[in-house]
Amino acid sequence: MRNKTPKSHYSYEIQEIPELLEKYLRTTEFDTIADINSSHGSVLNQLKDKGYLDNKDIYLLDTNSEKVSIDTLLKSSNLLVDDYCNINYVQTKSIDIVICNQVIEHLDYDKELIKQIYDILSPNGILYLSTIYRTSNFFSSPQNISENKFHPEHKHEYRQEEELLKPIKDQGFQILENRKIPFHVFPINNLLSKIAGQNSKVTKFFNNFSKVIKVNSMDLSNWEIVGRKLE
Repeated sequence: MRNKTPKSHYSYEIQEIPELLEKYLRTTEFDTIADINSSHGSVLNQLKDKGYLDNKDIYLLDTNSEKVSIDTLLKSSNLLVDDYCNINYVQTKSIDIVICNQVIEHLDYDKELIKQIYDILSPNGILYLSTIYRTSNFFSSPQNISENKFHPEHKHEYRQEEELLKPIKDQGFQILENRKIPFHVFPINNLLSKIAGQNSKVTKFFNNFSKVIKVNSMDLSNWEIVGRKLE
C-alpha cells in the first residue's frame, strides 16, 4: 500500500546534529545524502555549517516542494526535491545516506516508507531513522486520549522494539545501532493541557517555562536507529 501525503505534517526541528547521526557522517564515505521531510532544513543547514555537505549531492524528500524553504546558503548547493510519499525523481540505488527524523510515525504504512528508503539507498548505504518510543500512556494528547496517542497526527507510536526493527531487518537492513534518549518535558504540562486545554494561557506559560526547566520524560523517548542496506 502506498502512503498518502499527510495533510498537515509539521517539520521536526532540531537544535543540534544528533550525536549518533554525526558519528556515521564522520565514518562513512558518501557522495549523496537525502533528508526526508526537509521543509525548513534544520538538519541540512547544520550539516552545511559543519562542512558535511561540501561537494555532495543533496536530495530533499518532502511531501510538497513548495514547503521547502532552505536558506540561501544551502540553496547554492546541488539540490533535487522529491516527494517521499511518491518518489519520482530519485533513482534507485543512488543515495548513500538517508536521514529520516520523526516522520515514520505520521504515515499509515510504515513498511512502505522503509521499502522506498531501501530502494533509493546504494549498496551498503546508511539509514539514520528516529521516531517516538513510549513505555506508558501518561503523555497522551487531549485530542487522542481515547487512543492513548502522544500526538493526534501520529499513526504509529512504537512500544516494543520489534514493531519497527523487524520490518527494517525484513526489508534487508542490518541494524548497526539502536538507542533511546528520553525527551525533555515539564511534568505538569500534560496534566494542564488535559484540564485547561492546549491553548490556555496557563498551559502556554508552562510550555514556555519547560523550555528552560527540563526534566527527562519517563514515558517518551527519541528512538534512534541506524541501519545498513545489505545487498
